[in-house]
Amino acid sequence: MALLGASCFYFGVPLLAQGQSRASIDDERIPLFGRDSKGKEELPKAEEPPRFPQVFVSLGGGVTLRLIYDEPELYQDKMAPPYVQLRGAYFFRGAGSFQHGLGLGVATNLLPDPPNTSIAAGFNEFGQWTLAPSYFARLWLSEEAQVFGAVGVPLALSLLYQVAGLELSVGLIYKFLNGMGLYLATVPSLYFGLFVQPLVSVDAGLLIDYEIFD
Repeated sequence: MALLGASCFYFGVPLLAQGQSRASIDDERIPLFGRDSKGKEELPKAEEPPRFPQVFVSLGGGVTLRLIYDEPELYQDKMAPPYVQLRGAYFFRGAGSFQHGLGLGVATNLLPDPPNTSIAAGFNEFGQWTLAPSYFARLWLSEEAQVFGAVGVPLALSLLYQVAGLELSVGLIYKFLNGMGLYLATVPSLYFGLFVQPLVSVDAGLLIDYEIFD
């Protein structure tokens, strides 16, 4: 509307002042895209396409390396039991290549810990459950490939031990179908129990990504 109003003003002037050239009138007109400080026309910036909310669900498994472990007292091995994990997240509406959201992971052990529970107190397979509420973020490299990260507060629950920790997850996603793909992640973490125990996990699995059009 601003351009239309300016044009009407110029066409509505009945007479031009003497000595005023056509070029000076053109210079006063409002350019279509504006001008920068050097007088060059600026093209309008293209808006980034919207990124609709998405529901993310993954099922995978992993292995964990104990960087510090108590072999004499707890009969722990350097490798913690392998685990299976179900994770879900909701990513908020965004724009461009960045998206973030909130999620929850649920994991349990597939083998006893320690391996011989008859000589030390521990738990059998599926005897410990870990809940991990997390903040998620991901960067879309393309429609097929993404980089993601998460910061969470895992709570490890069993009949004998209840401990809390902190974890950071960094990984890659590759979608081989629309809304379905694979992920691979590295998860360093700290647990605060009888002593502070640093861990490093690697997990991988299948994911489903469902876009919600609003």
